Amino acid sequence: MTGGLGTACQGLVKSLVGQGVDVFFVMPGRTSGGERIGPRIVERTALDDRLLTPANRVLPRGDFSLIRVPPALNPYAGARAPVESKTGLFQRPSLEQDLYGGDLLEAVKALARETRKIAEGLRFDIVHAHDWMTFPAAIAARKVSGKPFVAHLHSTEYDRCLDAIWPPVCRIEAEGLAAADAIITVSARSKWQVVEKYQIEPEKIQVVHNGLNRDHLGQPEEAVPLELSHDPARKIVLFLGRITPQKGPSFFLEAAARILETEPDTLFLFAGSGDLVAALVERTAELGISESVLFLGFLDGLQVQGAFQAASVYVMPSVSDPFGISCLEAMYLQTPVVVSNQTGIAEVAENVLKVNYWEVEEIAAKVVRLLRDPQYASELASRGAAEARRITWEHPAARCRGLYKEVLARSGLRPLQE
Repeated sequence: MTGGLGTACQGLVKSLVGQGVDVFFVMPGRTSGGERIGPRIVERTALDDRLLTPANRVLPRGDFSLIRVPPALNPYAGARAPVESKTGLFQRPSLEQDLYGGDLLEAVKALARETRKIAEGLRFDIVHAHDWMTFPAAIAARKVSGKPFVAHLHSTEYDRCLDAIWPPVCRIEAEGLAAADAIITVSARSKWQVVEKYQIEPEKIQVVHNGLNRDHLGQPEEAVPLELSHDPARKIVLFLGRITPQKGPSFFLEAAARILETEPDTLFLFAGSGDLVAALVERTAELGISESVLFLGFLDGLQVQGAFQAASVYVMPSVSDPFGISCLEAMYLQTPVVVSNQTGIAEVAENVLKVNYWEVEEIAAKVVRLLRDPQYASELASRGAAEARRITWEHPAARCRGLYKEVLARSGLRPLQE
């Protein structure tokens, strides 16, 4: 669970299982999360006849098996301090694997080898893989099984790294998208990015927006309150997400400086970790606002809920964000949201305030309005919560099931359970 990808997978898979789809979820490393979906947890080293289904046996409808395999994938373990580019955005200092860590490509290859072994022993209809790190594994499973491969893109290298892309990742993305029988993107903006950057035919791509995963947040009474030594009368403005160029934290900080000019009692929180933390701490000191800015580090699900509940406003100024699940979570928890137009969630969410990420003065103006007008903020938050409750994973899961059937039909195959 390093961000929205883990949250999305959990929400989608739980809804697929609830709609009668049997899922074998191959999860690298020993990460937890699948236990909330189903009881069957199988280690790769302990595969047996209960999992390696004989040719004449099909599992009951809606079964779930979490297959943990080595190695772990830690995509942000190797991050180094960024530098400021001529565009004004902080970037990684080279095109090498600073963001991902030196061993990640080898881990991706190892995952493909393990997945090939698993695919040789299972009966299944579809290979469904999420983002570039699993594309080689999906291609390997497709080769040994002859089953169609659906590539699900939650983010591309061009989203994550902007103008500092790492070519090896782009090559893997290109190979996976070319090999896939169908592609899912989580927003229309991501679809057209794939068409432009990878020359994929638009007809091959379906847009399936994400939903809200309430399991990631837990119950309201389970929230872990933030332990802050500050005046409780101070209003809190929150940034929550990876502290990377993609998420726009530098624009949040510049807006904070402007907000403090008229709202000096406001407290600004950065919740998350990433390669921009050191640079932002330094910039905070340069702006002279260190006493009004706190860096909390990475928060888990229940801590995330506590952060949203403590915040008067949540700001998501992403530079390039295919969706933005945290916006939905904030809406659901009745926190007013200011979100950039450069996000996928802006395509579907109505009860949020929208702004271009670079319009720092406009970001500040919208936040100030919410801080100064509690009734307006409360009405926006209430409408947002009602809207978020309607954006569930049931519809995306149904869309995926429909795509599975289309892909199987085009391949001349029939589902095992029909």
